[in-house]
Amino acid sequence: MEKENVAVVITPKEMYELIQEVTRSLQRIEARLDVLETRIQSANNADERSRQAINLAEDAQQRANDAYEKAKEVETRQLWLWGIIISEVIAGAIGALFYFVQKGIGG
Repeated sequence: MEKENVAVVITPKEMYELIQEVTRSLQRIEARLDVLETRIQSANNADERSRQAINLAEDAQQRANDAYEKAKEVETRQLWLWGIIISEVIAGAIGALFYFVQKGIGG
């Protein structure tokens, strides 16, 4: 028994068609990669915008907290001021009462 050499013969036309098919496949892959790159860039942009929004929100929250603290301080000072005013009015009324009593008695 002799061993026969079995070979596959590919014609130039078949090679050309296979190369063309590979080229089309590569073009489809490249188009899909372009779409993916665009989506990744959009996601990165959205991520950056969301980080900026978070920073702005945190800054606004801090400013709101500061304003609340200042409002509480103003309210405390206002109550203290009203206390002083009422005390002065009472002291003035007592002084006027003594004045009129002395004028009435001595007058």
